[in-house]
Amino acid sequence: IIPWIGDELTVRRLEMLQWQRQEECNGYDRLDPFIFIFGWFHTLMCLVSSIFENHRGTKAGVGFAHSVLVLG
Repeated sequence: IIPWIGDELTVRRLEMLQWQRQEECNGYDRLDPFIFIFGWFHTLMCLVSSIFENHRGTKAGVGFAHSVLVLG
């Protein structure tokens, strides 16, 4: 069994390809040995970017940008 980790679009495309090939002769052509796993990488990066942008603040106020300025 081969795990294949990717973003949501890649996983959905490969699952549809596996579904379309379900009548092939052997298991390798049907993509049976593959397990497609949604890796959460892009989702986590979007969440981190959103949190960073929302809580960065300004250099004058209390927030991440002010802490970066104070810590150098």
